[in-house]
Amino acid sequence: MHALVNLGRAKLADGLGLDLPASLEEEKTMWGLVTKYAYYADQHLGNALDAYRKAPAVESPQGSQDLQNSENSE
Repeated sequence: MHALVNLGRAKLADGLGLDLPASLEEEKTMWGLVTKYAYYADQHLGNALDAYRKAPAVESPQGSQDLQNSENSE
């Protein structure tokens, strides 16, 4: 059972938009917040999870230009 949890936790964190912390203690804190937030849906708990959220992906200007070019070629 432990192996199943250990293998799936990175994928679950990624699916939730969270980065796994470097330390085990911080990771325990993060999962505790996730569990409590899912159960209580308390805004303060959601705000506390912000410390673990992934940074939003920033699209490069070149990437948006490539998208425009591919749309125009159709």
